[in-house]
Amino acid sequence: MSSANTLEIKGKRSEIGNIIISSKGNSIENVSLLAKPSKKIFFLILNAFPNLKKITVGKGLARQVSKRQIEALEKTGIAVEMEKKRRGRKNKYTGQERKEIIREFRKDKSSVSKYRVTERTVYNWMKKQ
Repeated sequence: MSSANTLEIKGKRSEIGNIIISSKGNSIENVSLLAKPSKKIFFLILNAFPNLKKITVGKGLARQVSKRQIEALEKTGIAVEMEKKRRGRKNKYTGQERKEIIREFRKDKSSVSKYRVTERTVYNWMKKQ
């Protein structure tokens, strides 16, 4: 991560414990969790970093953190934030291009083949609008 007081935790569960333990002496204030969290991981983080103020979790992993765990962390003064940055493959078409393809698709379903997009993909785009 960008600053010296931030730790990025990712990898297998067996590796995560080693990462946390090896960083134990440092004055870490922010932790970015990029692996599925568990009670054990939170326990290790809380014991290793007494100055911790914020834990950042990705959007997909945020759903896997229970409300009880979030409440317990907030009682200890640690904020749990959901990371806004989108991960994964970038979209091939921008939002405006998608709208144009959908507009064309509604007129003539076979016209989308020139964009190399399947009908199913266009239907999925239409659902998300």
